[in-house]
Amino acid sequence: MEFPAIGDTITTAKALGLCRHFKLKYLIERIEGSPHRYNSWTFDGCSLLHDKMMGLITGCNWQDITYKCCLPHDLCYAYGEPGNDIERERGDLTVLQ
Repeated sequence: MEFPAIGDTITTAKALGLCRHFKLKYLIERIEGSPHRYNSWTFDGCSLLHDKMMGLITGCNWQDITYKCCLPHDLCYAYGEPGNDIERERGDLTVLQ
């Protein structure tokens, strides 16, 4: 799987491939059911802090944080059901996996 660079545009088709990679089945079903509902978006890595800074703070490889935590989290938010707090919490928990 080729991950997007920070600043890349994530199209619905690219998002589907990423959701498959991360085994986000409920998002795959949602996107395939209504692909027209979603707009492209720009991947910004870890939103709170610069990705390399997150690596220094946590002692982890910044690319692991960016692509194993922040990217699946962003997918959960981008394709999650608006206003669904339980689903939003599920997305937040992907960072901890």
